[in-house]
Amino acid sequence: ILVVGAARSSVRPDAPATGLPPSMAQIGGQVLASIFTDSLGTDLEKVRLVNTAVRQIPSERLAASPVPLRDVELCTITPSTVLEDIALDYLHELPWTMRTLLRGIGGTHPGSSGLLSYLLFAPGFCNALIALGRADANAKRAEIEKLLAPAD
Repeated sequence: ILVVGAARSSVRPDAPATGLPPSMAQIGGQVLASIFTDSLGTDLEKVRLVNTAVRQIPSERLAASPVPLRDVELCTITPSTVLEDIALDYLHELPWTMRTLLRGIGGTHPGSSGLLSYLLFAPGFCNALIALGRADANAKRAEIEKLLAPAD
């Protein structure tokens, strides 16, 4: 299975604890993250757990199973850079009304720009995401080619 994810991390272990409640932008970013990306991580973990279990079953037992079981090869490509950080670089491309709204709910600060990364469809940001995707795919080129190679 070739998985192309858009996972991002708005919670960084090195981020200082402020003791303040999350902003509306942080909450909105988390809601969108849970809708769009969290289920993919769960699905991948399930495949990895099943693969681990299948590898522990002797081959003669696998052959006798009424259900065809096999180890499913995974190749996962995810952004090597936090998308929120890239989004902040292109905040200026948003109309001033959107910038003002995001600023008002706390969405224009580092660590609070998750919502921005979901709403920003400006050309510069999209081009930066495309370039990042190409670079990340090229970094895994050998793994992708192996996965997609015809079976012998």
